[in-house]
Amino acid sequence: MNTMMLVDDEYMILRGIPKLIDWSELNVEIVKAEKSPLAALKYLKFFELKGISYG
Repeated sequence: MNTMMLVDDEYMILRGIPKLIDWSELNVEIVKAEKSPLAALKYLKFFELKGISYG
């Protein structure tokens, strides 16, 4: 299973996207949701998400 982090500054979108799509059918687990891009980058420094690559 791949893992995914959602990042969006709109609270309603951030909370709504996980409910609109059947992520398990796509073999994806949402492990984190962040409003702040900087907080998302901090998270990525400490936790590797399976299925993505970044420099």
